[in-house]
Amino acid sequence: MEDNNDNKMGMIHRLTKDIFRLMKQSPPSVEYIVRCSFVEIYLEKVLDLLNPVNRSIQILSNENDANGASGGGGAMGMGGGAAGAQPSSTDNNEGGGVRLHGASEACCIDESDVISLLVRGNACRTVSSTKMNTDSSRSHAIFIMKIEQKDNVTGITKTSSLQLMDMAGSELGGK
Repeated sequence: MEDNNDNKMGMIHRLTKDIFRLMKQSPPSVEYIVRCSFVEIYLEKVLDLLNPVNRSIQILSNENDANGASGGGGAMGMGGGAAGAQPSSTDNNEGGGVRLHGASEACCIDESDVISLLVRGNACRTVSSTKMNTDSSRSHAIFIMKIEQKDNVTGITKTSSLQLMDMAGSELGGK
């Protein structure tokens, strides 16, 4: 049963709480690594909300990149190399679509770490006043949570990526 605080939590808070609860319920032989990234797209540029001085993020297409390696695929976003940023092994995507290259990743031990990243990243978002909202976001935001699960008995490793978007101007949706 949910208490009053749970009723006031948003979708990301509830989802994060459930993910860490399920991880705690796993057998002791199963280990998890949770990595989070948070970026915004503003004026066709990708900005790192966890490290605002990072200007080396690229959006890469996997369509023409058979092995998903960071060197292939066409750059669809900000130009420039990934100066010093190393893509994680979860940067690889076997299917089509797009992936971020060079965005900061922070390891999260528990749900409070994830919420802290959201608060920190939201403080760096581009906002301005509109008729509807005095602090309206002017950018699209993408929060990515990568979860790696390793079963130390079987040796099987699974990786999942949860991508949550906040679209600029979405406050108009209900009007």
